[in-house]
Amino acid sequence: MRAYKRPGAARGARPDYWANAGDVAQDLADVGVKIVCPTMASWGGDFCAVGGIFDMKAVWEGMASSLRAEPIAHRGHLPQEEQPERVYELLVNLLRGWTGT
Repeated sequence: MRAYKRPGAARGARPDYWANAGDVAQDLADVGVKIVCPTMASWGGDFCAVGGIFDMKAVWEGMASSLRAEPIAHRGHLPQEEQPERVYELLVNLLRGWTGT
């Protein structure tokens, strides 16, 4: 909380939300085209605005052919900040052995 109270702290997160319309347009243009590289979808398991509203695994299965869908237990909106060790472990496991093809 101390970091977010600093002047300008929220500036880094806002562009992600501002890009939403462009993201949706790209998703619509790519309907039926799946991501072929290893893909991980993760979200805070306790963040009801994502996992509670959407079936995140089903959403991402429609977009990626090599998917690992992983809710981060006991976390909210920012699991990468709340539990970075777990997110790191998931990413390392996802990419282990991947040769880039």
